[in-house]
Amino acid sequence: MKKCYYNFANQGFILVELILYCLLIMLITQVLANVMVSTYKNYQCCLTQIELQHNIRFAVESIERDAFLAKKIEVNNNVLLIFKGTDTTNEVVRYELSRKYHPYRLMRDGQPVTGNSINNEVEISSFSLIKKGNNILDVEIIGVDSNSSEYLAIDKVINIMNET
Repeated sequence: MKKCYYNFANQGFILVELILYCLLIMLITQVLANVMVSTYKNYQCCLTQIELQHNIRFAVESIERDAFLAKKIEVNNNVLLIFKGTDTTNEVVRYELSRKYHPYRLMRDGQPVTGNSINNEVEISSFSLIKKGNNILDVEIIGVDSNSSEYLAIDKVINIMNET
C-alpha cells in the first residue's frame, strides 16, 4: 500500500492542471496589465492638468508682480502697458497676446510667458484686461491644452499700489 501511494505522488502534473495554471497566470497578467494602463492614463491626464494650470498661473503672477511695482498702467485693446521706474528712467513692460505663431502665447516684451511645457503645448485662447478705476486691474486668461483640448480659466483682480 505504501509503495502504491509513493508512485502515485511522484507522477507530476496532469494536463488539466497545467491548463488551469496557465489560464490562472494569463488572467493575473491581464488584470495587472489593465491596472498599469489605467494608472498611466490617469497619470498623464493629471500631469496635463497640472502643467496647464502652472503655465497660466505663472503668467498671471508675472503680470501681478510687474503691476505691483508700476507707477502707471495703461490698457488698450487687451495690450497691457506697465510703466515702472522713476521720472528720469521710465521702463515700460508690455503684455499682449501674440497670434503670429501657433500656439498663441502671452508675450512680455516680445518674449513668451506661456506656451512652453514639458509634454504638451499650451495655447492661450483669451487674454482680457479691464481697468476698474485707478487702482484695480482685472486680468482673465483662458488657456487650452492643444493635445487634450482641456480648458482652464483664471481670473484675478490686482490692486495697484503705486499708481498715481
